[in-house]
Amino acid sequence: LPPPVVTISSYGSSIAGSVYSLVCTVKVVDGLLVAPSIAWINDSRPLVNGSHITMSRTVSGGNSFLNATFSPLHTSHGGQYTCVANISQLSLNVTNSSAVTVSVQIPVPNVTISSVPLGSSVYSGNSINISCVFTVPSVV
Repeated sequence: LPPPVVTISSYGSSIAGSVYSLVCTVKVVDGLLVAPSIAWINDSRPLVNGSHITMSRTVSGGNSFLNATFSPLHTSHGGQYTCVANISQLSLNVTNSSAVTVSVQIPVPNVTISSVPLGSSVYSGNSINISCVFTVPSVV
């Protein structure tokens, strides 16, 4: 029994706050009667449905897919993700895996500069207040 072929693809933006998906595709030999078991592992821990992570599995045309969607993506979601596929048939057990590293990017901050008095001419000796506001989305 040959091992399954495991490939990983990603969709969406890896910027914190975006929707991001990892898709594990498992191809097995034609005519195999059992579907492979598939799991995502994140930094040595099984990945499960939870806060901001949705897992879904589909089968199409001899391929099995395990999709992990992060919505929204947080900086804590960065790390190594490994997709592990296992086929057990009779007394045979074969496993294969593939890994990818997700690097979550911090979004570009918003910077606002303003002055008081606004739009007025400033002459030597006059006072002016200048403020700079730097904000980063809260999902970081």
